[in-house]
This record gives sequence, structure tokens and C-alpha cells, in this order.
Amino acid sequence: EEGLIRNEGELTQKAETPHFSLANDFDILLPVKRNFIRLYSFVDYNNSPQKLSFSPGVFEDVLNNGQPYTETTQKFTEKNLLTHNFLQFTLSRKPWLFETESGISFEHQSLETSIEKEQSVIMADSLRNDLNWNFTKLYLSETVKYEKNNLRFSFELPVNFQNYGIRDKIHNTPEKIQTWLFTPSANFKYELKGFWTLRAGAKYNQQMSDVSSL
Repeated sequence: EEGLIRNEGELTQKAETPHFSLANDFDILLPVKRNFIRLYSFVDYNNSPQKLSFSPGVFEDVLNNGQPYTETTQKFTEKNLLTHNFLQFTLSRKPWLFETESGISFEHQSLETSIEKEQSVIMADSLRNDLNWNFTKLYLSETVKYEKNNLRFSFELPVNFQNYGIRDKIHNTPEKIQTWLFTPSANFKYELKGFWTLRAGAKYNQQMSDVSSL
């Protein structure tokens, strides 16, 4: 994309915003008598190297000691790899249903930004970023359901371990955050005569902020 700005002279800007994405989703359900085994795997990769250029150069007072120059370029590159995999076993003993699921989620993100003056990177720390972070989640969840006539209730008991690894390469400041989380929940439903239905539910929730918030 290109544009022309007129304000006490002409300023040309040019933006390059390519994006590459590759994903694969695998899901298979295998019946074993009255039971089921499910195997699931999801992988997603994204790469967004972006560039914004201004000609002539901008912010002369800050970037070039008050002197005019030919071009300013800002670069922004974000890469992301995400995968979620789990194995689920379902046991049916009517009116009861038992679901056991164990899995792992992993996410890697990297962020690089810089500002160039006439195709030369300005090395000031305040004008650059080089961040990497990893997120790993291991979990085990047990779900019990009961369905008979007009009555349905279920409760879920998930336990998970979460780990964040964050590194700022420019300032060499690694940081790790680890925690165990338990988030049980229960739901109740009873259908009365006519159009009346009784519902109730309860949940205890714990969560960490995502990597962008951190």
C-alpha cells in the first residue's frame, strides 16, 4: 500500500503487510464396544513480517539530530506457533457417562520491532523489541454426566499445570511463571411439565492472563 501526504511538503508512505499461515486439524473417534476413544491434534503457525516506510525521513529532532534525511522505516515481525493435543476416553453406563481427558497445549510467540534510518537500524533500546515467550499447559479432566427421564446433571473436575517462559533478549531479562489451577464446575437441569425448566450451576474459576497481557 502506498500513500501521499501533503503538509508543508510531500511525504510518501509505503506499507508492506504480508501474512503467512499454515494449520492442520486432526480429529478421530474410535468406537470400542459401548465406549469411545478420541484423539485430537491441532497445529497452527503464523508469520507476519510487516514494514512501514516514510520518505523523506520523519521525526528529525529525535532520530537525526534535527537534520533532514531521506527515509524512515519501521519493521514489525510477529511469529506464532500453537498446538493443542488431547486423548479422551468416554465410558457409557446408562444413565451415567464418564469422560476422561488428558492433554497438552503449547504456544510460542516472538515479537521483533525496529526503526531504521536510511536502511540502518537505530540501536537505541527504547526503539527496539526482541521478545520471546512460551506457554505450556498440561491438564487432566474428569467429567461425570447423568441423564434419565427429565433429570440431567453433570460435574467436571479439571486440574492443570501452566508454565510461562518469557525472555527479553535486548535487556536479557528471562522470567518464568508456574502454577497449578483447579477449576471444578457443576450443572443441574430438570424439565417440569409444560415449558418449565429448572436450571442451576456453579463454577470455581482460576486463570492467568494470556501472553499479550503479560
